Amino acid sequence: MKPDLPFVFAVLVTSSALFISPIQADDAAATTNPPGAPAPATDPQPVPVGKGSYAASPPNPDKHVQAMLDKALYIDPSQAGKPIPTNHWWSYLINAPTSKSHGKLWPYPLTVQLDAAGTTVFYPTEWNTRGNDMETGPGISITGDGFTPQDACALNWSDWSLAIRYRQDDDHLMDITLGRGMPYAWFEFKGVQPRIGLDAGATLEDAKGQPLQLPAATNRIIVNQGNRLFAVFAPDGSTFAGDTTHLTVTGAQGSVPFLVVAALPALAQMDLLTSSAYAIPRKTIFDSTYDPVKGEVQTTWKIETTALQGTNKDVIQGWLPHHYRTTRQDLKFTPLEYATVRGKLRCTVGQEFTIAWPFNGIPPMLPAPTEIAGQAHPFQKDRMKGYLDGYIQAHTTKVGKERYGKDTYWGGKDLTQYGLYGDMAYELGMDDDAKVLSDTLRDALTDWFTYTPGETSQYFARYDRWKAMVGFKGSYGSEEFVDNHFHYGYFTMATALLGMHDPQFLQDYGPMAKLVAKQYANWDRNDPNFPYFRTFDVWAGRSYASASSSPNGGNQESSSEAMQSWSGLFLLGVMLQDKDMTAAGAMGWSIEETATEEYWFDYYGWKDGPASANFPPAFQHAISGNAYDGGYNYGTFFGGQPHFIYGIQWLPLQPGLYYLGRDPKFSQHLLDSMMQDEQTKNPGFNMSSLGADWGDSTLGFVQFFDAESVVTQMDTMWDANDPIAKSLNTAGLTYYFSHANRQLGPVAWAYHSDLPASLVYQKPGEKNLTVVAWNESEAPVVCHVYHGDQQVGQITVPSRKLSALPVTLTTP
Repeated sequence: MKPDLPFVFAVLVTSSALFISPIQADDAAATTNPPGAPAPATDPQPVPVGKGSYAASPPNPDKHVQAMLDKALYIDPSQAGKPIPTNHWWSYLINAPTSKSHGKLWPYPLTVQLDAAGTTVFYPTEWNTRGNDMETGPGISITGDGFTPQDACALNWSDWSLAIRYRQDDDHLMDITLGRGMPYAWFEFKGVQPRIGLDAGATLEDAKGQPLQLPAATNRIIVNQGNRLFAVFAPDGSTFAGDTTHLTVTGAQGSVPFLVVAALPALAQMDLLTSSAYAIPRKTIFDSTYDPVKGEVQTTWKIETTALQGTNKDVIQGWLPHHYRTTRQDLKFTPLEYATVRGKLRCTVGQEFTIAWPFNGIPPMLPAPTEIAGQAHPFQKDRMKGYLDGYIQAHTTKVGKERYGKDTYWGGKDLTQYGLYGDMAYELGMDDDAKVLSDTLRDALTDWFTYTPGETSQYFARYDRWKAMVGFKGSYGSEEFVDNHFHYGYFTMATALLGMHDPQFLQDYGPMAKLVAKQYANWDRNDPNFPYFRTFDVWAGRSYASASSSPNGGNQESSSEAMQSWSGLFLLGVMLQDKDMTAAGAMGWSIEETATEEYWFDYYGWKDGPASANFPPAFQHAISGNAYDGGYNYGTFFGGQPHFIYGIQWLPLQPGLYYLGRDPKFSQHLLDSMMQDEQTKNPGFNMSSLGADWGDSTLGFVQFFDAESVVTQMDTMWDANDPIAKSLNTAGLTYYFSHANRQLGPVAWAYHSDLPASLVYQKPGEKNLTVVAWNESEAPVVCHVYHGDQQVGQITVPSRKLSALPVTLTTP
């Protein structure tokens, strides 16, 4: 187990879960297109991209890859050829829509279960006794009398909404529309008489909360069951009849064209829910811009709607804590609120909203520490030289491809380590070491970014039917889209690090690196070759590592590897001088960093108390090892040791994870909680008990908020011949960064510069600042430093040189 990292899968992968047999592909209504053709008898041809290339299709695919190419997809034919979202909150729908082993849909505040003949809508309101999931309670099922659909399929989708179709034939259809944060499920019918199924103990009420006698001529009723209220809306002139086991709705002309089911927190909210019940979202559109001068990412959220009846087109749109707690926004909240597994959902009414997240920038590297005479535990350049030489000897002397791993996860880690150590050597003036490390990284990336017929590893191949490009050999299910941002984020980061000192490589292989980036984070919705942000849910603010859902929904373990993928995207954009890529990286980093604090760390629950918490009191842990759509898990897929659960949120060590030290007291709380949990299981457990890799990973986390203690511990461990300080893997990274951060001081979160690849630091007790900056342009640039929107200083940043520049503040 190596924490630079471990066995990170993000979905419980079994052959039965991934390859459950769907309706066959000859059911044209259920699939976008027929399965892929059999593997070609000869190797596919390379497709040139710059000086690199990829395979036009996977050569000699194994049974798992062939199964992906052949899989019948539950997508309406109207979406033929459209890039397929493989890692979203609803992606299991395209694989096995009515398989209960694949779980439910969690649009929030509703939970939805698809069954063979219809859909059940649940309204979770309370946590289970363990505090890791919310109880769904009894639901409301919607189907049709005599309706025998083939199965459900994805009818269409947009940025945070989804339409599902049940089809019996062209004259008998039921469509369901869901939107994340919207408290409704909209049902539309063609040739189907809707039937509503309720819990055996359900009672019916009118819109005023009075008992309802059937039949009842009304366009809305309240269902009271399982200590929760639902509202059901129908067209004007409707009649509800039957009983709670078989409730029907008819209109003046027979079957009604639609029904709407909503979660009703209290009777007082009935009129508000009624006002927007008939405005159905047809398209949701997210957009973002990065403004370096303001130091923020500005987002807009537009909802295109139609009115099922009447004229109102404003929807009720809910927002989670990462949207509203610390952002600059214009959200005008109504009294309507819901409890969700992601905290309090607060609701607004409208069709367009704006939210801005702060973004301070990301430096690609930190400047080399200096040797300071008389300082306790000083940086020792000779010792750092030993780390570099040891790493070179342990890694670059291997034969051929063995130098940089065979799969996209562990091999990707090797690439990033070569890049980090190589740039450290550049900064230290150790040119010979820098050359060896950079040459190896160049060889490795050139190999990965070039496909040669006949090779069996280190290449990328196109899945044209899926609109994807996948690296081989994969691992942990990456060939089936699991963990793609984890794996390929290492590639984008490594390419950016090499490109700092090798612009020719960027010119030659930057186009291939850009395709790899688009595999997980395609920012260009007009690019037909990849889905829009494959692994990122723009509304939920988090990435999904899972490609096929589990019973508790989509999930992700390593929030920090997701953050690394955004750092890699951002820095690659900087090095390529691609402003759109840079802006996409800034967007993802700023939003997911906020989501990490909220949903993996529950920072505000610790800081402000239970009223601000997202974790319930019954979840007796300081951290979640995995955030599912349906809840939390204090564990990992590769083991239950506390240092696995915490450590997976703290790696890999690189400057872009500086958010881990934002609040030193909280970071210390996380460290103390991990050690306490370990000591509960293993009395006497201490830092050395972690071993080399997990120990370096943990100290790498600590150096973001207490670099002084890390340099002290590294010296003590060095003297004791402890593997944490002596390892030839990541000990050198921990040593370099801890001394660099010690000399820079903490990040000055209230300040930013208008140069994207920069970060502002301020030593305790000092008034003036230090800006670590990288200028990718061919000439020096004047960089302005801001405190909020007020300029407080400026510096000139030289071209293509990592700089640590002092700033004398021009205002108090």
